[in-house]
Amino acid sequence: MPGDSKKIVIEKLGKPDSVTLKHDRDSSGQNAGEFLQYKGLELFVANIGGVSYMKAYNAKYESVYGIKVGMSYEKVSKLLDSTDKNKIIIYLCNQPDIVDTHFIFNFSAIGGTLESIELQQSEL
Repeated sequence: MPGDSKKIVIEKLGKPDSVTLKHDRDSSGQNAGEFLQYKGLELFVANIGGVSYMKAYNAKYESVYGIKVGMSYEKVSKLLDSTDKNKIIIYLCNQPDIVDTHFIFNFSAIGGTLESIELQQSEL
């Protein structure tokens, strides 16, 4: 889903419950786009670059690596082979030295179970 266009998102998920425009006057347009709201899911689709933010509150929506709300924190750590249980940096291709765009996972867990998953673009 990271990098998908609005058209691809709607093909995958259907028409959003609501759409909010975000205008950006200070950059080349890469921060302008639309927030798409679905029940249990928020997305930001940038005009340049596609989906750059996702937050899921519902197990219906699977994130990259098959991670979804309701999974145990322990299982997520094993899936991502990470000892850092709060923030994990992933690359969108298998050539991390070339790619400028990275995504950071943020997890919210209560009692060891994921309550929400946030995936946000970050320039490192």
